[in-house]
Amino acid sequence: MCHLQKESKMAKKSMIAKAARKPKF
Repeated sequence: MCHLQKESKMAKKSMIAKAARKPKF
């Protein structure tokens, strides 16, 4: 229903994926 919620969810997922790809020090 809410487009914004979907967008923010996808953005969060992509951010998490990016963080997971990067090695944490």
